[in-house]
Amino acid sequence: MKKWVGYLISLIGLAILGAGSKIQEFKALDFLKNFGETAVLTAGVILVVVGVLFLRGEGKNKKSKEKDEVPIFEGKGKQRKVVGYQRE
Repeated sequence: MKKWVGYLISLIGLAILGAGSKIQEFKALDFLKNFGETAVLTAGVILVVVGVLFLRGEGKNKKSKEKDEVPIFEGKGKQRKVVGYQRE
């Protein structure tokens, strides 16, 4: 998933949280009146949490795909030199 998906889900959740407390004032959100204030607020919180989890998961995926580089040494003792790197 892309990072923008997490931002979008979080933004929608925040919009629902904001609209959930003032459902009567928004004409475009008349369908939210059917669910009740508590259900709308709960859905908003869940969407915000899911969006944040998407954002946090994105960083973990990138790190796990990269392989660590291990130095290759030549020589012994103080004469050891790094001659290259190898990916694990």
